[in-house]
Amino acid sequence: MKIRCQHCRKKISIDDAFAGGFCRCPYCNEIVPVPSRGKSAAVEARPVRPESPQELQQSPRIGPISPESAESLPMANPVRIQGIITIVLSGFLLLILAFGIALLIKARALQNYKEGKEVNHTAKEVQSSNEQDSEMVFPEPTVNPLTVRGIAGMDFTSPVIFILDGTSSMQQSFDFGVALMRYSILAMGAGEKFNLIIVSEEGLFSPSDDWLDGGEDGDKRVKKFLSEYVPAGTADLSPAVARALLKKAKSIVIITNRSISNANKIVEKARKASVKIYLVGLEPLEASALETMKILASKTGGDFRHLTASEIMQWIDDAEPLP
Repeated sequence: MKIRCQHCRKKISIDDAFAGGFCRCPYCNEIVPVPSRGKSAAVEARPVRPESPQELQQSPRIGPISPESAESLPMANPVRIQGIITIVLSGFLLLILAFGIALLIKARALQNYKEGKEVNHTAKEVQSSNEQDSEMVFPEPTVNPLTVRGIAGMDFTSPVIFILDGTSSMQQSFDFGVALMRYSILAMGAGEKFNLIIVSEEGLFSPSDDWLDGGEDGDKRVKKFLSEYVPAGTADLSPAVARALLKKAKSIVIITNRSISNANKIVEKARKASVKIYLVGLEPLEASALETMKILASKTGGDFRHLTASEIMQWIDDAEPLP
């Protein structure tokens, strides 16, 4: 017969031969009364509340069971259907939980995908905007450029050739151009090479046919070379750029206040040779020179600075004096 344990409330099975006696629950190991034959298991297994004190006095009581009898009590069998139902319900709940987690992960992935598309779209718009403005926007230096490597806040790659305009148009700003170049040479690291081309009405002049070492030794050579030079006359700057490209420099720095002719051809040759062109525009800057300088810088991967005399003087005042 099948009865329900009055302690743990689980169904158990016991042979009919033990009807009217006791058994032990296989789940909680407690002693359980077995109903008599013909009586309801639900009634026999669970104590009935008497309706009156008289019934309480007349109701049969279970007498004490000796330890020997308790040890010899038969062990009831568990009703397996309960375990099967529990397993089925547990599995069903796990499936529901897994399905919910999968939906959550899918929703999160979809949200990330949409956000990623929006970010990529925004990044493409910013990149497109930057590409459109790349020929016109050049960042200004945030620290004194004379105290760091490069020239006027622009960092170049060695070996570099400086092209200094030595014509009469530079009479007011020639010394500023020389100072910028010398500070740049002094800031170069060990093993870095450079050379200089002066553009004059008499031709192109350099302190050496070979590369010069950056640092103090190179600065001394340049200082001596330019000590007695006075800008005068007029000359085209493009031949100097052509000579610099033949020297296989990685960077060309042009210091001038004039426009450079044949800009498109220079860009084509510089790109072919993988040379970046950096330009320093000094005052008084010709109106046509500004756009030409920006084109040369942006289309070769270089940079451009337009400097005033007061700006350069402030930098010189804040830096260590030239030797």
